[in-house]
Amino acid sequence: MSNRKSLRARGLMFIGFSLTLFLANGRAQLIVTPAGECNRISIKSPQPLWISSAAEWSGRVAAVDPVRNTILLIGQKDTQVYDQKRLAISTKEMMPAFLNKTSRGYALQMMDRRLFWLNEKLDKVGLDKLTEPVPDSPEKIVSTYYTVSAGSHFFSFGAVKESNGRLDFGFFHAPLSKPSRFSFLKSWTDVDYYLLGYRYLASLGDDEYAVLMASGRSASIVKLSGRSEEQLDVIPAPYKSTPRLNNETTGPNSEAALFRTVEGFSIPVGLYGQDDYLYLLTREPGERGKTIWRLFQIDPERRQEPRGVVLPTDAHHLTVVSGSSSWYFIEKGPVLPLGKQEITSMLVIPNSAIRTLSVPGSCQTIR
Repeated sequence: MSNRKSLRARGLMFIGFSLTLFLANGRAQLIVTPAGECNRISIKSPQPLWISSAAEWSGRVAAVDPVRNTILLIGQKDTQVYDQKRLAISTKEMMPAFLNKTSRGYALQMMDRRLFWLNEKLDKVGLDKLTEPVPDSPEKIVSTYYTVSAGSHFFSFGAVKESNGRLDFGFFHAPLSKPSRFSFLKSWTDVDYYLLGYRYLASLGDDEYAVLMASGRSASIVKLSGRSEEQLDVIPAPYKSTPRLNNETTGPNSEAALFRTVEGFSIPVGLYGQDDYLYLLTREPGERGKTIWRLFQIDPERRQEPRGVVLPTDAHHLTVVSGSSSWYFIEKGPVLPLGKQEITSMLVIPNSAIRTLSVPGSCQTIR
């Protein structure tokens, strides 16, 4: 249990062609599609050292970097450092964890579970505390490992203290209007994969979906509604197996070793909602230490075998942002000791190319 405590402390730090694939019974059929546009942007200095969360902002990507203890605004021409004085007096009060776009603007959750409300200019307009107990109830949010905006709610995975006083791990949501008043949706005690910083949560409107990951079991996608749930058997067969993780933290090199192990897995590593579709991101080892990334399009209503596209990147790791007009794939190198990464480039692909699965096989580099 002590290992899990140390992992939970690090969890917030772990806080992404022209050929499309149709998988049927584990076999891929290749379908040629027209090429679309794709640009690879070189990320100018200062480059991120780690990204726990990111969101589209004014034609840029606002990336939360907990190692630098700031937000970096990544654009085609430059990278700007967010002025922390908009929120906090000192760096000790900063500690950003998750940034989400909402109907109000943006919500920035800090590691100490303060929740800043930001307008479209990223200026502070309000403050809440997720740890505040619900009036006349012992319920409260203890920790969040990942949070996404889901229509009128936040949708999270983490630990909560329920009305019976029990500490429970799993999925919960809370209204934007009262973010500390959560509703617990599903218990899920196998937390190892949720400490890796992968986005296993998504929404379409007010519908909430999660990838269920448990060591040694089959991965699946579930739609959560109140206390009920509905399984979607749509994960392609090559990515259903969930290998066991050895998540013991034994020193400054243990994180690098953990992620080297993950680089050898063929698993889901992301779920996104866009234009009535879910998109499942998978990774698998390629030749000479490279990675093959696929993005599968899932219709949650029809639930047919998903179609997928190979993404034009072989990066060790990706952070993905599904924006209003473009998708952004931040390319990241291997995890280094002390939880750092080399992050030097970002793909920008039009949403139309993602929706039609007509992503080109290579990208034009813009420096």
